[in-house]
Amino acid sequence: MVSVVQNIPQQAPSEDQAIYSWLTSLQNIRDKTEIEYLKSACDLAKTKYAGLVTDEKQSLLVSALSVADILQLLKMDKETLASAILQYAPLAPTDLINQFGQSVSQLVKELQITKKLAASSINAETKKEHLENLRRMLLSISEDVRIVLVLLAERLQLMRRLKHLNNQQQRQIARETHDVYAPLANRLGVWRLKWELEDLSLRYSNPSIYKTIAKALQSKRNERKTFITDFIEQLQNYLNPLNIKAELKGRPKHIYSIWKKMQAKNLDFKEVYDVFAVRVMVDSIKQCYEVLGTIHSHWRHIPDEFDDYIATPKGNNYQSLHTVVIGINEQPVEIQIRTLDMHDHAERGVAAHWRYKENSGQNPELERRIEWMRNWLELKESAQDEYFVEEFSNNFQASKIYVLTPKGKVIELNKGATALDFAYTIHTSVGHRCQGAKVDGCIIRLNEPLKNGQMIEILTAPNEQPKRDWLSPHLGYAKTNRARSAIRSWFKKQDYEFHLNEGKSALDREIKRLGVEKISLKMVASQYKLKTSDDLLAAIGRGEISPIQIAKNSLPLQKHLPTPKKSASRNNNQGEIIVAGIDDIFSQVAGCCHPIPPDKIIGYITKGRGISIHRQSCVNIRHLLTEEKERLIEATWNELHEAQYQVNIQIYASDRRGLLQDISSLFFSEKINVLATKTNTNKKTTRASLFFSIELNNLEQLSSLMDKLQQHPDIIEAKRVN
Repeated sequence: MVSVVQNIPQQAPSEDQAIYSWLTSLQNIRDKTEIEYLKSACDLAKTKYAGLVTDEKQSLLVSALSVADILQLLKMDKETLASAILQYAPLAPTDLINQFGQSVSQLVKELQITKKLAASSINAETKKEHLENLRRMLLSISEDVRIVLVLLAERLQLMRRLKHLNNQQQRQIARETHDVYAPLANRLGVWRLKWELEDLSLRYSNPSIYKTIAKALQSKRNERKTFITDFIEQLQNYLNPLNIKAELKGRPKHIYSIWKKMQAKNLDFKEVYDVFAVRVMVDSIKQCYEVLGTIHSHWRHIPDEFDDYIATPKGNNYQSLHTVVIGINEQPVEIQIRTLDMHDHAERGVAAHWRYKENSGQNPELERRIEWMRNWLELKESAQDEYFVEEFSNNFQASKIYVLTPKGKVIELNKGATALDFAYTIHTSVGHRCQGAKVDGCIIRLNEPLKNGQMIEILTAPNEQPKRDWLSPHLGYAKTNRARSAIRSWFKKQDYEFHLNEGKSALDREIKRLGVEKISLKMVASQYKLKTSDDLLAAIGRGEISPIQIAKNSLPLQKHLPTPKKSASRNNNQGEIIVAGIDDIFSQVAGCCHPIPPDKIIGYITKGRGISIHRQSCVNIRHLLTEEKERLIEATWNELHEAQYQVNIQIYASDRRGLLQDISSLFFSEKINVLATKTNTNKKTTRASLFFSIELNNLEQLSSLMDKLQQHPDIIEAKRVN
């Protein structure tokens, strides 16, 4: 330790003295390597913080050291302590990495981002929904639970120095602490921070109540701790002869908790019997009752305060024995007796303390993250274990994101939600009039997935209306049910004739680009339980039915076909096509029309080459001579068989350098195999014609590809061809 502090002058300035005192306090707790590491952080911070003070006129370095000291009491690692010390320093990430490692650099970066987000949103609203979303954001914004702990330690340090601020600032900060930070400490089970944050928030938000209860307690907190320690020691002596392995924990109830109980049950201070509380944890239910009998035989108990929640569990399945006995100097002591399993359920199961105390409702995603955060805190000494780190990382991934409005309101969305989803979450009318979006001041696409902590601004125009592309699942504009439902509802409410024309245009366009034959709309309408073909077109126009659904569901029903029979022969289309009710007759797909499910198909018996499968609309089939038509045979697709099919598509586009590469990249990203390609460019018109022969699984995949091709700014038209 001498090597660390030997250069401290005798008459050291306050910052040097603070560093010296803190490092000295670590001498018997941390090894020399860690102390040297933390001294380096202190020395760098002293240089960067020179002359800077906090709002309460305390040196910024001294304030940072106070935060680090609180984290030290929580036995946090050296990286967390260094991050707390360096979090205010204007340092480049590379400098932090070089001196203190990647972990500290990332922690400092996330701390600065999280604090900025919290500061911008914490006073946006006081509604319960906003405050709950803000708490969830702080628990979800970072992939590292240590970020939240540094925030809590920093808040506690501020609360301890609140007396230096004016009354208005005291009340505002106390409210923030009560609404946001104390519940976070509670959920994470960091009790030593929780009770102090709650007590200090009450002290400054309601000083008269605080002083009244503090005076009624008569003794100082340390004296109350001594009382609990003595009581536990005495109880342990009574349990020793029973040979029961019991874990005893005690706590003097803090002032805020006493006030909450007085408020909830309309009690006078003298009627609060659990000012002092002890918890006994044993291995079995039998031992619970043995401990209870021993306690009642040595102390006088209050009958009305006895509850057997083991025999009669609470509605949330909470189990424990509760009793109140009269201890030394006639002080009442509440004792809870439970098994370790009961305690685990109470702390982490549906009976968890914070759920019913905060009345925040069920949120499986939040509860899962809190569970893993608390596991990390309890096992942080072994958290370097490779298996634990991997499990923690896999289970800590959030399924929700939290973003901010320009006014700082926190909005909860599903992970993967887009700017358009955000617009509809704000208000349906905002979504309908949406024409663009900004993230942190930069324009983004409406279908771009959002990330945790971003500030979203929606750009609207009075004459804007929903676009039909917003409902396309392939383009990914609307991911939430709320957005999709609102868009469909808007289209449904529009004029019937308009929808009719829109639906007809959309279906004609889909039929043309997919190359499917004309459809019997009346027959398809009946399948959707619609009265007329116009109703079907209007439903397409409203976005209730997609054109691709019509193409897929337009095949005639095949119930009259016999059950496919298996033969001993095998062929190149085994199981893919059913010919005359048999699924393994030798057949091959015709190269002239390249049918693909669910195209209507027909078989043609060739001379020596088996059955040739054509689309029913194939020009070669339509122009068969009368005697050749006798060779036609019924054929259908086998829906249970998966295969790939050759499809030809034609693309017309504005020619430019890199166009073919762009289209090829799209095929690659969609995992589509290209069999052949042919391009032709007209130099006079600067128009390009591109032909591709590709392999697809079905018509739906073709529709998805066409959607994405049409989104390309240079592509004029894309369609399926023979």
